Amino acid sequence: MAPRPGVSDPYLRVFDASGTTQVATDDDGGIGLNAQLVFQADYSGTYFLEAASYADLYRGVYQMSVETLPQLPHGPTKRGTLTRPVDTDTYVIDLSAGDEIMIDLKGLQHANGLQDTILTVTDESGHVIAYSDDTGLTRNSRVFLTAETDMTYFVEVSGKDGMTGSYRIEMVDTDLASQSEAPLSDIGDAFLF
Repeated sequence: MAPRPGVSDPYLRVFDASGTTQVATDDDGGIGLNAQLVFQADYSGTYFLEAASYADLYRGVYQMSVETLPQLPHGPTKRGTLTRPVDTDTYVIDLSAGDEIMIDLKGLQHANGLQDTILTVTDESGHVIAYSDDTGLTRNSRVFLTAETDMTYFVEVSGKDGMTGSYRIEMVDTDLASQSEAPLSDIGDAFLF
């Protein structure tokens, strides 16, 4: 028997506990036309996940996985590896209004280390809050962030131009006032939006 072809344009939908109210969707958030969704639950309980195709036009085999995103701890360094081109690792941080943090991302210095890092921080709505590619004279990334409200933020680690490799990421509490006099060249192209 010949293998069945995969769904050519997968689509994900998340429904609340009633199964009737759609609370999140994704069409092409993954690689190519594949769906990939980062979903922040509003409450503890049951949610339904539906796998389909764009506009319900296609049929075929699909694979789906559900993961809980790891919490990015304050202080201790966390290590990770981007294993395939265009891979992104996502971490969750919960901040209170007024919290000031620094997130530092560095490619590990060995043959399989991530050679050029990109660090993106988004809010619960997916809006980019901070972005860094190349801090100072290095190809590492660093952002400083002050939380304006109590909120969950998503920290995305990726490699420039689809690079893969190992990295370390660290989040520390900081006082941005002491960083305000740093010359722009010392913080590279880190942007706050």
